[in-house]
Amino acid sequence: MSEISIKSFEPSNEQLFYSMASIFHESDAVAYGSVNYDALKTTFNYCINLSPFIHGYFVCMSGEVCGYALITFSYSNEYGGKIMIIDEIYILDEFRQKGLASYFIRCIMSKYKDDVVYVEVEVKKGNEEAINLYKKFEFNFNDYLLMYKFFNRE
Repeated sequence: MSEISIKSFEPSNEQLFYSMASIFHESDAVAYGSVNYDALKTTFNYCINLSPFIHGYFVCMSGEVCGYALITFSYSNEYGGKIMIIDEIYILDEFRQKGLASYFIRCIMSKYKDDVVYVEVEVKKGNEEAINLYKKFEFNFNDYLLMYKFFNRE
């Protein structure tokens, strides 16, 4: 069995993140399928500068980077504490169905279980593969609809 691990983003991984995030953001898994390179750069910089709001991880198998994930943090009065949002999980096609995303979710839930009161995932309607993954970890749909408004974005 190959060893699966996760590791935090490091400055030398910048182009690797851009490459994988570009593929992810051009895929059907993303509602607004265009790559915003300025946003990717900002995200990466926040991650490597240890922002309390976002953490970036690579998912690896036998030392080889096979994907990435981003988690963000917020606070909710309703839920009574800090919220962790699994914002993006992307696994390269050739490494899918090998348990990498499941491993990441197990690790991240274990790591933050004493720090957060609520974990949320965002999944596009119709992405049954991702929905089934999250259901395996007992995620449920809530009664809220997500509404949004962009600022300074074309």
